[in-house]
Amino acid sequence: MNETLIDAIKSLQLRIDASKANLENDKKIQGFIELLMENPEAWAVLYNWKNHPKPLVIVEPGDFDFFKLKPDLLSVASASHYLRDYVYSFFEQYSEVTLDNEKIKRINDFIKQARAKNFLDSKNEFLLYCSQCRKVVLTNKLEEDDKCTCGMSYDFKFSLTSISPSISQEIISGHLLELYALRIARSIEDLKLIGMEIQGEEKVVYTSIQYSDIGVGDKSNGELDLLGVKNDTIAAFECKFNETTYSDIKDFLGIADNLYYRIREKKPNLKLIKIIISYDGSKLTPSNNFFVMSIKNLISINTAIKEIKTLIH
Repeated sequence: MNETLIDAIKSLQLRIDASKANLENDKKIQGFIELLMENPEAWAVLYNWKNHPKPLVIVEPGDFDFFKLKPDLLSVASASHYLRDYVYSFFEQYSEVTLDNEKIKRINDFIKQARAKNFLDSKNEFLLYCSQCRKVVLTNKLEEDDKCTCGMSYDFKFSLTSISPSISQEIISGHLLELYALRIARSIEDLKLIGMEIQGEEKVVYTSIQYSDIGVGDKSNGELDLLGVKNDTIAAFECKFNETTYSDIKDFLGIADNLYYRIREKKPNLKLIKIIISYDGSKLTPSNNFFVMSIKNLISINTAIKEIKTLIH
């Protein structure tokens, strides 16, 4: 490992974002990231929630036909404004998901697991649906033997959940994606991540570190979401939880270049790889200057790890 290169980069470190530092080491958030590593398809629901922050709805049993259930529920709930909002919330949360019933069921299972692990808070509000007599009932209490007035058991139960405050803050700020990228980067063999110690604590922070004299425009300093070194290569990461355009990454490209030129004075053979991890990077034109990975339609985290491994030699 090139310790001289690492020391040169660390010599430019200025400060960390204190609020992000605490969240980076939060066990609850790390547990949620772990669940997302196993279920990357759930990013689509989190992105939709970021733009339309409504309760997330779980349907049970989990073996359902979303595209058959949708018109049935919409027709029976149309008479009640509140029921209509409840049902619309369920369908709206999948608006970013491609028309794939199996994918929707997997995300529903993710939400259910997140509730079981207390990443989501339950609300005492349930919607019961009987497909036999096409009846919908809203209740705040469930009984084990709940039956419809027609005598049949309800076919589906819908329950509301809310995202816990610390996790919702991470989603809105986009920092959750930085922590996700950190997990991916840690899976890259021989990639040494550049962290910064929190003064007075035995903790190291790796995301959102500010560096001196690498800023762009009228800013003298610059912040990098994540930075790693492998051999004589610097890997700089920028995370954008949006539909990313060039204007979103312009500052990052300049900051990463400025860091490279500062360090290259001591390491003439230095290389730089700029990696954009975006929710949706389809608006970015492919370039030799940077690599883009979109998580919108990511099915397996191993795919993401493999793609980045091929970039960082």
